[in-house]
Amino acid sequence: MSFWLRIADRLILENTRHPIDPENRQRQVVPSRFGQLEFWTWSEPAASGDRANLFALKFPGTGGRAERGGPHPCDVLSPGDFEVWTINPPGYGGSDGVASLANMVETAETGWRTVHDRADDRPVLVVGNSLGCLYALYVAARYPVAGVFLRNPVPLTQLIMARYAWWNLWLGARMICRQVPAEMDAIDNAQHAVAPMMFVRSERDRLVPHKLQKLIWDAYAGPKREFVIHDADHHDPLDEGQFESYRQALIEFKSMLAETTLPATDRETNKN
Repeated sequence: MSFWLRIADRLILENTRHPIDPENRQRQVVPSRFGQLEFWTWSEPAASGDRANLFALKFPGTGGRAERGGPHPCDVLSPGDFEVWTINPPGYGGSDGVASLANMVETAETGWRTVHDRADDRPVLVVGNSLGCLYALYVAARYPVAGVFLRNPVPLTQLIMARYAWWNLWLGARMICRQVPAEMDAIDNAQHAVAPMMFVRSERDRLVPHKLQKLIWDAYAGPKREFVIHDADHHDPLDEGQFESYRQALIEFKSMLAETTLPATDRETNKN
């Protein structure tokens, strides 16, 4: 591992391995080149007992853990009839390997293959929070996902330059940016993602300012719907006064999912 990659990993990633009570979530492990990758699943199958009609692949933020992965937004989009699979990247929770930006592409690919195979021909929603949006956009740019749900997405190289370049004459920040896999360029991937997208943004986000999140919003190629959490910082929850308007936004997003027939993405076509 190079010096600059170690610096980038330490600067950006906040991995933990301590035990977390998963409550009623179920643990699943799958093989990867890192060893075993861990998922924690939340399932609410249809009353008939058949396999759920909506699946979600969820990527947590830089300090997030799959053990905390909940049912949202599937609990609104397909109540009582969904499975959510939240992944712990290498070095997080019970996943083997080390936490590193170098592992992002393989993590996203393993996540997609696992949930896509599980879903069979049923729709798969990709969900990302903060740094997890990089994984979600990577998948959405290459595979026929049913929809994309992003909260406070990060254009990572732009954020690094905005926050850290001023004190090192741009040189150190540029070297750190080079450690982010080119395939994880959020803006470039947004330009190739065609599935309907729900974009949830905190109005007063100090970690990922609006002007940076807007780069992803503007670049996104597919149909999109935005919801702004008023007076909220990056990690703040939804205010109770916005519950109804947020629910209505999700209902509109559900209509977008139902109305859209997804073609294969150009990147998926070009991979073969």
